Amino acid sequence: SEIKGDQVRPHYDDARAVFNAMGDRLGGLAAALKAQGLQASGPVFARYHSFDPAGDTDVEHGVPVAGTAVSAGQVSAGELPSGDAVSVWHFGDHTTLGQTYGKMGAKVQESGRVPAGPPWEEYHWIDLNRFDTDAAWWGENNASTWRVRLVQPLK
Repeated sequence: SEIKGDQVRPHYDDARAVFNAMGDRLGGLAAALKAQGLQASGPVFARYHSFDPAGDTDVEHGVPVAGTAVSAGQVSAGELPSGDAVSVWHFGDHTTLGQTYGKMGAKVQESGRVPAGPPWEEYHWIDLNRFDTDAAWWGENNASTWRVRLVQPLK
């Protein structure tokens, strides 16, 4: 089971503002976990239903949990799709994340299959179980430690 916040549509014109908005969303998820007595059992994810760097982006944030999550307030229980997917890893800050998405697109083409819904990013440098510390959010404030797995489900 997973718990996720309502979808938000931030305007992606300022990278720091994007991270701050994400921090607000993850703070809400961390509070919901605590209120339900749950622990994150995997990495925080962001699933992009649409992405427009010059305009609005439709993104949901969530995290897998150990136990059964229930919807409450602005947080809902749900699941990411299961099944076949391609994935690639990105290491370091996000300035070259677009290139990593290009590598994932190439892997989709090589598979001879087509995407089945929107991709998501798993942030393996964020520990939602200790989200109340800056280190949990910013990966000890060292972008060289950031690890992101990009996942694209396939038909």
